[in-house]
Amino acid sequence: MNRDKSLNKTDSNFQTLHGPYRNNERPQMPESSFYSLLITYYAALFLLLSTSAAEQSSAKVTFPGIRVFPSEKRVEVDAKLSLNEGIIEFLLVQTEGKDYESFLVTEAKASHLNVALGLIGLKKKEVELTKEGMVKSVPGHALIDGAATIQLRWEWRGKKSTSAVEDLWIRRSTKKTPPPAPWIYVGSRIRDIEGVGKVFGGDYEKVLAGVWYDPSAVLNYSVSARNPYWGDDAGFMVNKDEAPPLGTLITVIITPWKNEDGK
Repeated sequence: MNRDKSLNKTDSNFQTLHGPYRNNERPQMPESSFYSLLITYYAALFLLLSTSAAEQSSAKVTFPGIRVFPSEKRVEVDAKLSLNEGIIEFLLVQTEGKDYESFLVTEAKASHLNVALGLIGLKKKEVELTKEGMVKSVPGHALIDGAATIQLRWEWRGKKSTSAVEDLWIRRSTKKTPPPAPWIYVGSRIRDIEGVGKVFGGDYEKVLAGVWYDPSAVLNYSVSARNPYWGDDAGFMVNKDEAPPLGTLITVIITPWKNEDGK
């Protein structure tokens, strides 16, 4: 029996807060404290454990904009294309976040993505940075259980397409499409905001996945690349010849990273 375990009601437990933001914007967002995050995780885990083995094979856990298939080790996130040209600093941010620097935008919350990745067996990894703040490139074999592969699925004019996210980018230093690389599961961070208390950083800053390293992102790209604002040969840009039109609905497919040997 296919069971859709919805946790949408957890959203009603969050309160609204305000905080500082880039360009003096002040976004509104649901509160996501450390304690509410734990409650969400254990509620999802309880729902899975309360099903039989047969039911677990087809069980699905849902959050707003996110579907989790634990037995298949797959997470799907509803998004849409936010940039179809120019430089990329983020892969995925929440609506009203830094969409002017992000390839994709979503209604889903970072804290829910964090729980979802734990439910498919990913384990958080520490990231080592250079003195310039870049991620030190890490071989995939060092990230087993702690990294993901990301693919994108969309439909345009009746044609269905699925592609590695990197196929829609160009590395500015080489002018070529980069090969697929691991996305490190760092799990964001808990921030202590004066007058608010402890909040989940990814929700507070509305960032889910960073291309240029962001400590509040749940996922960060493992490839060392300079900040795209540092020069014309730095970072990544949209491959406008391959990217679908602006606003195209995209399904972000996240699965555990596998090396070339399949492990």
